[in-house]
Amino acid sequence: MLGQFIFHTCNHAGLNLKALLRNSVRSGSLSERELNNGDMHVSLKAFHEGNVVFDAIDFCTIRSGDHVEITEKNCPILADDKREFLLVAQCKRDEGDQYFPQEHQVIYSKKGDSRTTSLVYDQLPVLGAKAKPILLLAPKVWVSKDVNTFISFANGDESHTDRVVATAWKIDLLAQDGSILRTLELDLKLNDVYLLDVKSALSGIIEPTEQLQMINVVARGESVSCVILTFVQNQKTGALALEHSLSPHYYMNGDFNRVRKEAFLFAE
Repeated sequence: MLGQFIFHTCNHAGLNLKALLRNSVRSGSLSERELNNGDMHVSLKAFHEGNVVFDAIDFCTIRSGDHVEITEKNCPILADDKREFLLVAQCKRDEGDQYFPQEHQVIYSKKGDSRTTSLVYDQLPVLGAKAKPILLLAPKVWVSKDVNTFISFANGDESHTDRVVATAWKIDLLAQDGSILRTLELDLKLNDVYLLDVKSALSGIIEPTEQLQMINVVARGESVSCVILTFVQNQKTGALALEHSLSPHYYMNGDFNRVRKEAFLFAE
């Protein structure tokens, strides 16, 4: 059974990264069989601008009920705070290529500060076919003189590790009345991270004030393996909040084509 956990650095926002890979039970069952998942074998790759810069085929083995922490100690590339890295931890239990759900955790901390924010989200299936379009709605995007929002697009695809490939994305930034403030049309590299600095993207379009302004973001892209995180940061106090825009596999296991068509009709 296979799954891939996609996560990334956020050096642009001055944040350190740590991740916890877990081999745990989700059902809450106390049966001995379900409490013992068996060992989970992990390989880890790190990418910069679509190119492999770290590759550990036998990164670790995690026993049932245990976890492994990923830091710069066992992944030295994380010590580089000048570049952004996308990391893909491919997790395998037992035989076969069937997907298995497993949640892992990312922890971000402000450089030079003890405050942290963390998030638990599920690993994705390992795609065996062409990635499908997805729709993102991220309503909690805030800006003010002191507050900014960064939206990260971790555009991972293990099937294209041999060359740099790009996918087309359209990102609309909307005012609260629904009017489009700005549209970005981007070619985002696979196996790379794109950080959207909302305040910078709207420079000259809106004037940040002392009051929080809410911006709606609608993004459409080609890769169902894209992990999207939203960082809301008070740049004066250092306070930080983090949320995850969930991928389609969280919500359904049925007719993706029908749901995708309906979503794109709504978006248009």
